[in-house]
Amino acid sequence: MTTAKLLTGGPLVRFNEDGLRVLQDTVSIDLGVYEPELHEWAKAEGQEGFVQKSAFRTTILMLAKGFIYNGASIPGPLMWLMGAKELYEVAGLFHDALYQRSAPRGTSDGVFRRIARSGSKRVTKFRGALGWFGLRVGGWWTHRKWRRNKEN
Repeated sequence: MTTAKLLTGGPLVRFNEDGLRVLQDTVSIDLGVYEPELHEWAKAEGQEGFVQKSAFRTTILMLAKGFIYNGASIPGPLMWLMGAKELYEVAGLFHDALYQRSAPRGTSDGVFRRIARSGSKRVTKFRGALGWFGLRVGGWWTHRKWRRNKEN
């Protein structure tokens, strides 16, 4: 499996008064593969600044300082099975950005799994698959909420 690689330092965040994370610097990641569905969506939705193509024909996601997100929402009882929530920090950041922008849900969930399984703090195949499965089962509600907010 080709792994994703952060092109900048890890996400530096602060918490706002609502308990949400606020990105304190620009963060970008190279997914290590080309995701045509993301590029088609970005072009149609005017998100070319967020989804870019590298010189090596891979997909790069870039988030600007000030982006607000909640991170990976892992229910407390499952935390022991999933592992440390910090392991999902980068994956949750980019996954939230994709959902908030109403990117295709299946692709967004796949990006989460790819990032969670990449890097020096990657999760095991089992935990990566479990996180992806949790998104497929429960993520529809959040994705639908963001799509409705965008339409209104």
